Amino acid sequence: MRNRLRTLLAPPEFPSEEKTRIARQLNGIYLTTVILFLGLVGVFALLGYPASTPAYYIFSGLAALIIILWQVMKRGHLRSTASIFLGICYIGLGYIAWDQTGVHDTGLIAMTALILLASVILGQAGTIVVATLAILAAWGLAYAELAGIIDPFVDTPSSTAIYMTAVFIANSVFAYLLVNNLNASLRRAQSSEASLIESNRELTELRENLERQVEERTAELSRTTVKSQRRAQQFEAVAEVARATAIEHDPTRLLPVITTLISEHFGYYHVGIFLLDQAGRVAVLRAANSAGGQKMMKNKFHLTVSDQDLVGQVIRRGEPQIALEADFNYPDLPATRSEAVLPLQTGERVIGALDIHSDMKNAFAQDDIEVLSVLADQVAIAIENSRLFSETTQALIEARTVYGQYLRQAWEKLPEETGLTGFRYSGGEPEALERPLDLPEISSAIQAGRPVAYKDETPAFAVPLTLRDEVIGVLDVRATDPSHRWSESQLALVQAVAER
Repeated sequence: MRNRLRTLLAPPEFPSEEKTRIARQLNGIYLTTVILFLGLVGVFALLGYPASTPAYYIFSGLAALIIILWQVMKRGHLRSTASIFLGICYIGLGYIAWDQTGVHDTGLIAMTALILLASVILGQAGTIVVATLAILAAWGLAYAELAGIIDPFVDTPSSTAIYMTAVFIANSVFAYLLVNNLNASLRRAQSSEASLIESNRELTELRENLERQVEERTAELSRTTVKSQRRAQQFEAVAEVARATAIEHDPTRLLPVITTLISEHFGYYHVGIFLLDQAGRVAVLRAANSAGGQKMMKNKFHLTVSDQDLVGQVIRRGEPQIALEADFNYPDLPATRSEAVLPLQTGERVIGALDIHSDMKNAFAQDDIEVLSVLADQVAIAIENSRLFSETTQALIEARTVYGQYLRQAWEKLPEETGLTGFRYSGGEPEALERPLDLPEISSAIQAGRPVAYKDETPAFAVPLTLRDEVIGVLDVRATDPSHRWSESQLALVQAVAER
C-alpha cells in the first residue's frame, strides 16, 4: 500500500533532465496546493462555518481542478498545465476577494504567492504577466468598492488569521521552491563552468599535443626530405661513377675522376684510393682529390698492410671501418674529424681501399656506409675491368706484332721461293720482275705506309699494298705523258684497286 501510494505521488521522469526538474517542482506545487485548499476546507468545517459558505465550494473545486491538472502534467504537458493552474488560482482568489472584503481581502494578498509561483515555473515573462494581472485585480477591486459595485464587509479575526496562515504557508513554500530553483541553477552554472574549464583544459592539452605532433611531423618530414635529397645525391654519384667507368678505361685517368665525383656529391673534403702492390703487402695511394692527398701522392705515400692503421685493418679483414671521434694524426690532412675506409674487392680478393675523410664529427651514418659500400664495389669492379682491359690491349698489341713479323717474314720468303719480285704492265703482255724496281715513289710509299704522288720525268702514283696492317708490296702507276695530272677519280680508282 505504501509503495503504491509512493508511486502514485512520485513525480514523472522524462528523457530531458530540465523537463524532469520542472515536473518535480510542479508535482510538489500541485500536491501542496491541493493539501492547502483541502486543509482550509477542513478548518472551516471545524470552526463551524455554515455549509452555504462560498469558500467551501471554491477551495474544494480548486482542489479538484488541480488534481486533474496534476494527472495531465504527468503526461508531459508541463507549461500548459502550469498556466491553467495559475489562471484557476487567480480567478478563485479574485472571486473570494470580490465576494468578501474587497481590496482588503487576504485573497488579493495571496496573489503574491501566485507571482512567486510564476517566477518558479514560467520564468521572467510569466512573472510579469501574473504580477500585471494581480495589480489590475487590486485596482479593479478598489474601483468597484469606491463605485459601490460591491459592498465589502469586515471579516472575522479568525477567518482573517486562517487566510493569512494559508497565504504565509503558500508564500513560504513558493519562496522555498524559488530559492531552491535558484540554487539549482547556480549549481548547474557552477557545474557548467567546471565542465567548461575542464573542456578548455582538455582542448588546450589537445591543441598542445596537436602542435607538438605537427612540429614532430614537420621535423620528421624535414629530416626525411634532407635524407632523401642526400640519398638522391649519393645515387647520382653512383651513376656518375658508372658513366665514368664506362667511358674511361685508363686507371691513371679514371681513379682521379672517381675521387672527385665522390667528394663533390657526398661533400667529403678528402677521398683517396689505395691499391695493393703485386706482393699484396703494401697499399699505395694511387688517387686523391684534396690538396693534401695530392701532396701525399707526390711523396709516394704508402702503408704496410697491418692492424696499425685503419686502411691496413680494412684490407686485412675485408670489412668497412669507421672512426668518428678518434685522435687523427694526418699531417697533410689536418681537417679530418671523421674517417671511413671501405675495402675494394672483386669476389673474395681485396685489391685496395677507398679512404674517405670528413671535416665534421660523426659524419658517417649506417645509410652512408651502405651506399659507399655499393660505390666501393663499383670502383673495385671498374679498377679490375680497367686492369683486364689494359692486359687485353697489351696482349692484342703483342699478338699483332708477332703476327706482323710472321706475315712480313712470309712475304719476304715468297720472292726467294718463286723467283718473282712483282709484275709490270706497259701496254702489252704482263712482265714478271726478277728484281725489285728501285723507284723513289715505291720507297716513299713503303716507308710512309700511305699513297705517294711523285713527279720526275713522268708523273707517278704509288699505293702500298697492306695485309693486317703490314705493307707487303706497292702498286706503282706511271703516266706516259710527262704533262699528265692525276685527277681525283684516277687516284681513287688506283687506291680501290690496291685495297682489293
